[in-house]
Amino acid sequence: MMDWYYKIEEKQWGPVSVAQLLQLIHAGAIPPEGLVRQGETAPWISVDQIQSVLSGAGTLVPQPQLQTPSSRALAAPSTGTELAPTTRRVPVPTRRRRKKRRSGRSDHVPHPMMVAIGTALVVLLAILVIERRSFLGPSQNDAPRNKPSLRMPLIDRQQANDAPSIVPQQPTDSDNQLIERTDRSVVQIETANGNGSGFVIDSTGTIVTNLHVIQNTGSADVKFIDGSHYEVAGFIGVAEDKDLVLLRIRSSRDDFKALPITKKLPRKGETVYALGAPRGYLGSITDGIVSAIRSGTEIRQIAMDDVDGGERLDAALDFGERVTWIQTSSPISPGNSGGPLVNARGEVVGVNTWIQTDAQNVNFAVCSEDLQELVDNSQEMQPLAMLPAGSEPSFVTHQRRQEQRLREQRMESIELEKRQQRLASTSRSKRTARVVQELEHLQKEMKEIRSELKQLESIRAEIVAERERVRRSAKSVYLESENSAQRRRQSRADLARLNKILLAKSSKRASYSDEQWAEMVAQRDALNALLRHMKEHAKVIDRRHEKLIAQDRKLEEQLKFNFVDWQTKKKELSANEIRYVELGVQFPK
Repeated sequence: MMDWYYKIEEKQWGPVSVAQLLQLIHAGAIPPEGLVRQGETAPWISVDQIQSVLSGAGTLVPQPQLQTPSSRALAAPSTGTELAPTTRRVPVPTRRRRKKRRSGRSDHVPHPMMVAIGTALVVLLAILVIERRSFLGPSQNDAPRNKPSLRMPLIDRQQANDAPSIVPQQPTDSDNQLIERTDRSVVQIETANGNGSGFVIDSTGTIVTNLHVIQNTGSADVKFIDGSHYEVAGFIGVAEDKDLVLLRIRSSRDDFKALPITKKLPRKGETVYALGAPRGYLGSITDGIVSAIRSGTEIRQIAMDDVDGGERLDAALDFGERVTWIQTSSPISPGNSGGPLVNARGEVVGVNTWIQTDAQNVNFAVCSEDLQELVDNSQEMQPLAMLPAGSEPSFVTHQRRQEQRLREQRMESIELEKRQQRLASTSRSKRTARVVQELEHLQKEMKEIRSELKQLESIRAEIVAERERVRRSAKSVYLESENSAQRRRQSRADLARLNKILLAKSSKRASYSDEQWAEMVAQRDALNALLRHMKEHAKVIDRRHEKLIAQDRKLEEQLKFNFVDWQTKKKELSANEIRYVELGVQFPK
């Protein structure tokens, strides 16, 4: 008798015997939409059609028989639902009981070999009937049923006889549903310095993003996936050591769709998705897994141990040691900063913040626990100008340097190619004295601008250092004021206790001797003098503290003006460099 083959979702298995094929169909390992055929050249026939023909012809399912390890493996269900048992376990009888049952045959159970032969004949008859139907054309009752397909791994003949079918667990939510629920809550943040990402966390339009996305800028706009724009009115919370900020947009709406934030850290190996607007492409999503959960101290230690990780050490120093980082393989690009990192249920588990530029696919996101702490401690709205000023993170600077080097190499290549073409078609006489003079003038101006930029950067460093010194002094003065206030409260309490005794009735006077009474009077006078002195000292401390606060504000204004001047000079230098390159391309040497 020829062997049988079966096919599930364009994957073919076999050969198997008739008995094994029936056991696979009966156990559900071959779904109703599967196909079977006898031999390698016969046409494929649907299992569903075979079962309908068998049930219409009154064919019985295989009778109960002794289960061997291979038959139990074939009969194991391949879906997550429990199947009603069709066989019962029969204990192995002794030789004496076999003789007794052979003599009686009162249960009318046919021999297993006869059942297999009879079933095979019925299957052959059903195949002939179905082949005849296929020649005549399919009827309405032969239409395929819409049943979920069962995925079965590719196994060989021995595995089909000895191992149960394995069906992967279906996800609870599809990627399309995840994207539909999250896209409307992810935004692109547009500033004068570049673009970043963010996401909505409440119905009034509170946006979470990274501080370095919005830092050193006075205004910003938020763009949603539907094309709507909103102006950023200010911020209600900032965590400088975690590079997080909460923004409030200028809108009267209260129906924004918020992303849920989970306080539970994701598991290592769990699938996560990074959403945002890399390079301005709003609505982008990448998937990956959680590579590790790391602390800021661990990342800093790893960077310090790497002799070649100088820039990475600078990036690690930009953040606090108490920050919990989620290392993920979800690809992140410039522009993803501030976007959400969500799990398969669409819950925010982190905020995409930075990548390691000297490695492949090593990305980090601030965990949702640190984000929730900032959300719980939100304050009144303040303008963006009140955000702490500072330079961009070192990893962003490193990325921009790499991009600048690539642009320069590309420009040099284009310039060389055009210069060669120009030399082949034009003569050196086209280079006029005016072009030479302009090039020399541009070189001189660029040199002066670079010198001014270095001077502005040096002044900025001095202002930052002076501001840090003033803040430390203000903090120490504040602590001194608190200590002075504590001493005043203690002295007032002691004075009140003495006055209560000294101003009591004359009967109280009899309880003390003349020396004790005089000593308490002296203590009262000393306390009064000390309180007067401490009051004057507190006024001096308050004046010192106000002076330091005013000095800090003045330094902050100087820092802002310095940054504006630096930006102006930077734009001027870029314009001169572009002009210099254009002249060099048009009039090669």
